[in-house]
Amino acid sequence: MEKSIRAAIIKVLSDANSKEVLLQDIYRNVHRVYKVSDYQEEPDPKYGQKRIEQEIRSIIAKLVTEGIVEYPRRKYYKIKGDFICH
Repeated sequence: MEKSIRAAIIKVLSDANSKEVLLQDIYRNVHRVYKVSDYQEEPDPKYGQKRIEQEIRSIIAKLVTEGIVEYPRRKYYKIKGDFICH
């Protein structure tokens, strides 16, 4: 299990070997490699979505800004080839 959501997202995208990953698949696969708390599973009162989904989107946006993740088209993300980790 990964120790942070950021590490879990990078792992999920790295496991895709530079292929595009649908955002919904990222949500689902983060649960495979990161222990999501009950609190994170609760809906955010302001936005209505699960808190974990909001956290994942926020972290992905930062990873895109940092140049680690690419946003090739709507709802799809992929890791840059030189950041793949296994």
